[in-house]
Amino acid sequence: MRSQFNVPDDVFMALELRAGAWQNHAGLIRYQPEFTELGP
Repeated sequence: MRSQFNVPDDVFMALELRAGAWQNHAGLIRYQPEFTELGP
């Protein structure tokens, strides 16, 4: 998994809420607009 934001892999974290939910999955994690509009 990777973030839609340009962040180093060692600081990007995601939590799997159900064991095995990400098994055989890969791709880009996108956030809801409410989070992306916060800005710095």
